Amino acid sequence: MAKEAGVAMDPDKPEMLPNTMNAHRMIHWAGIEGKQAAMVSALFRAYWRDGRDIGDTEELCDIAEEIGMDPVAVARLLASDADIDDLRARDVDARKKGVTAVPTFLIAQHYVVSGAQPPEVWRQVIEELVAKATEESK
Repeated sequence: MAKEAGVAMDPDKPEMLPNTMNAHRMIHWAGIEGKQAAMVSALFRAYWRDGRDIGDTEELCDIAEEIGMDPVAVARLLASDADIDDLRARDVDARKKGVTAVPTFLIAQHYVVSGAQPPEVWRQVIEELVAKATEESK
């Protein structure tokens, strides 16, 4: 299915299941630099296509450099506890809101749509939002 969608990935390539906390920290920091999408794509390729350990500090610094981030600054941040508590708090908050899968969409702080969904699901969510907004405006 991935190949049909034009996505290069090999589910047998990764030989480990890494701790992804530091990868999530990298995504956060890349977002500050306007490179979040590039970081997510780079991490995806590194893990699923190339089988790299995205829990390893050296690998993460290399990936950061690949997308134009300063690997020395990234290494310094990774050696610290920077943003770990914030990311854990976000994780707890997301789980309280019903997030159990990726992707998950939280709409209007009320509706949670988990996983990839067909257009009919989105149509139903939008119809419910419109109906609720119409009812509340009366």
